[in-house]
Amino acid sequence: MRNGLKMERGKALRLPLCILCITLCFPVICFPQTLEFQTLAISGGNRTGNGPGLISTLGTPISSTQIEVGSKGLQSGFLPATLGFSNNFPPAINFTHPDIIGAGDKISATITDLDGIKKAWLYYRPIAANKFDSIQLTAGASNAFEASVQNNFLDALGMEYYFKAEDNTGLKSTVPATSGTYFQSYKDGEGAFVPQTAFNTGTKMADYRIIAIPFELVNPSIGTQFGELGDHKKSAYRIATYAGNGNWFEFPDPSVNVFSRGKGYWFLTAKSAEQLSLEGESVPHNYRSSLFKMTLQPEWNQIGNPYPLAINWNDVIAYNNNPDIGTLMTFDHGYQDANELKPYEGGFVKYNGTSAVTIEVPFQGQVSAGGRARSDFTQDIGKMNWLLRLVVSDGEITSSIAAIGMHPLASDGIDRYDNFCPPSFLQYPEIQFEHDQAQLAKDIVASREKNVWRFRIAGIKDAPVRLKWDNTTLGANTLQLYLLDLEGNRLIDMRGVGSYFARGGGRYEIYYGQNIHDEILPDEVNVSAPYPNPIYTHNTPGEVHSPVALKGQSHSYNITIELINLQGQMVNQVSYYNLAPGFHELDWIAKDRNNTPLSPGLYFVRIRVNGGTQYYDFVKRLMIQP
Repeated sequence: MRNGLKMERGKALRLPLCILCITLCFPVICFPQTLEFQTLAISGGNRTGNGPGLISTLGTPISSTQIEVGSKGLQSGFLPATLGFSNNFPPAINFTHPDIIGAGDKISATITDLDGIKKAWLYYRPIAANKFDSIQLTAGASNAFEASVQNNFLDALGMEYYFKAEDNTGLKSTVPATSGTYFQSYKDGEGAFVPQTAFNTGTKMADYRIIAIPFELVNPSIGTQFGELGDHKKSAYRIATYAGNGNWFEFPDPSVNVFSRGKGYWFLTAKSAEQLSLEGESVPHNYRSSLFKMTLQPEWNQIGNPYPLAINWNDVIAYNNNPDIGTLMTFDHGYQDANELKPYEGGFVKYNGTSAVTIEVPFQGQVSAGGRARSDFTQDIGKMNWLLRLVVSDGEITSSIAAIGMHPLASDGIDRYDNFCPPSFLQYPEIQFEHDQAQLAKDIVASREKNVWRFRIAGIKDAPVRLKWDNTTLGANTLQLYLLDLEGNRLIDMRGVGSYFARGGGRYEIYYGQNIHDEILPDEVNVSAPYPNPIYTHNTPGEVHSPVALKGQSHSYNITIELINLQGQMVNQVSYYNLAPGFHELDWIAKDRNNTPLSPGLYFVRIRVNGGTQYYDFVKRLMIQP
């Protein structure tokens, strides 16, 4: 054989790769034997799985759509064989994503394919959004495909996106190629500010707000960022945050001299400002697959929204699937339960675990399967799962976090249906339910036929407050609900009225059940001060109410009320007979025996109670003012 190369018919020739490459690229001079070539397979894939790579068999018939071979094939002799290839690869997409992006910016990718590009798309969504939308890219010069960024592409963080292209043979490719991986570009944070909607201007307790700074700051110094308020003085502005165990850190204490994302800060300023500018700020680089992580300590945490867009705390609870994470309380002229934490806003959360936990803060609607479902309540007290909100107000601060209720899954101990009173930084009225030395703001018990809730109004003492509830949604049932003022000796039908003027520091009970009224009996005979007090002479007819508590006995009571002036003269007298044990309000008119309105001044009200074998004598004061 020529050059000493010996071959046998039917034997395959194994050629080195370099020789094979030369064979594929150039005309070939074949030896006087038929050569059986091995299969050559070059596979390729893409994100969608569309389109094979180059797969061909040399020495056997080959699809005309893959490789064209001379009509005589590769035979012995000096016959040239020409191999031709078509492009069976998906489009190539090249793109370098910008870190900062805004509405009106051009977003462009270089897309190439030997078979030509049929279409190309940009799939986009605001970073916190769940669903992608798409727009077809416009072809430009040098294989550039582009689109203009619209306002709806973005939220307060920026946008998330990917590219898809299809060539003229139907092959497609996507970049980024890994499923669930996308590009993120963020809005320019320069010029960001804390808006007036996040804080109040004033000096009263009601003017405090809990604020948060949702940006990354080159210099997070509080003094620097809020320098426009001037040198720090409490008369100018105050900033404080909760330190745990009932302690507070207040600026400029070294423990609270910088802003941290995810923390909340009590803030009050006397200086009027439409906004508070920030310096050296940038939008946080968080997205749905890279969320902000927040550490919660056992007991109370003063948290802040880490994003410049609203979050839902129920989503946080569900996403982390942690039953020890409590509900959210925010503050705006008083505490209220809240699901939504607005941008630049903070609040309080109680973590009931025994050691610190790190949680992720999802965007609105981003919840994982298996998360704890929220327990819904009705206001119909005839149902198994009802809740009645109690609101207390001193005219300046209004707290609406207190509630009573029942649920079939609740326990008599403290559980996730209950909630606690947040730590006190300010002096404001709040309802505290008595429960194993804990100060509960919400007391939900297991469903039952009867129950008694006991509470006091804390925070302020001896000041008048208004207690309110919604008596219009208690349901069409025969269940009774009564509020008992233990010190005022008054029993209030909570179905009949929706509010009561109470007293800070006072003790109260709420009774629930069928025919419960007849079971509410005092332990002693007692008389409270008459009201209203003082009485103004221009108010007619000058009706006065004297609350009386008559302890449970088999006999009835007779009561006499005497009105006495400062000279010791009895100016009027009224009697009541056969009063049953229980709570009564004795109504009388502030006039003398001749039905003449009383002159302004101080009067004594003497109330004599005849209990058959026992007699009780009480003296109260009444002021008449012009």
